[in-house]
Amino acid sequence: MKKLIAFVMVLCLLPFAALADSGEIKVNASATVQMEADYAQVTLSVQTKAAKVDTAISQNTADINRLIDALKKAGIAEGDIVTDNFSVFPLYDYQYTSAGEIPKNTGFQVTNTLTVTVRDLTAVGSMLDTAAQNGATEIYGLTYGSAKAGEAYDQALTMAIEEGRRKAGVMAAACGKELGELTEINETMGSYLGARIQAKATEDAAAPTIISDGVNVTANVEMVFEVK
Repeated sequence: MKKLIAFVMVLCLLPFAALADSGEIKVNASATVQMEADYAQVTLSVQTKAAKVDTAISQNTADINRLIDALKKAGIAEGDIVTDNFSVFPLYDYQYTSAGEIPKNTGFQVTNTLTVTVRDLTAVGSMLDTAAQNGATEIYGLTYGSAKAGEAYDQALTMAIEEGRRKAGVMAAACGKELGELTEINETMGSYLGARIQAKATEDAAAPTIISDGVNVTANVEMVFEVK
């Protein structure tokens, strides 16, 4: 028991000495606000290969237009379908290339990538099924978000500041000091985490069931207080 008491005293004396020298307390604090999602976003790509570049582009254009038309018919608004990337790459055969030999061009690959926003969360699974059946060769990056994330961040920031002041007060009191004025505060990198997603096949086959469990918005601060 004597050893335990001595150990605790040393731990308390160390921060006390630091306070006496610097006259300040530095704390980090964070707070998270959880909210329901009100939209989902997903990335869809259509990839096409052909021997000639103009053929690859023409075929890809037809395929992406078919996909866009299908999404619109499924209830996705035109403004919620945005081109995220368009790329054209030559394809080469490196298999039998000798050192210093130029690889043989075998064709071209064209990729058109869309970012699609789904406002009706009950339709996410059917939209993914529609995309898969209408030319999408890649489907990835499904996330959930909220249009009220900015308001939630302001709330999280206020809570983080309150938590920082509370922590500083506890530290000062534990070392026999009185908390003084706030002298410095910095907002550090916050985070916005889209909902965790669960997917499973429905009993009647095709469309996956997509389940969201909320959106987390986190604020972080660094604060410096005087101590007396």
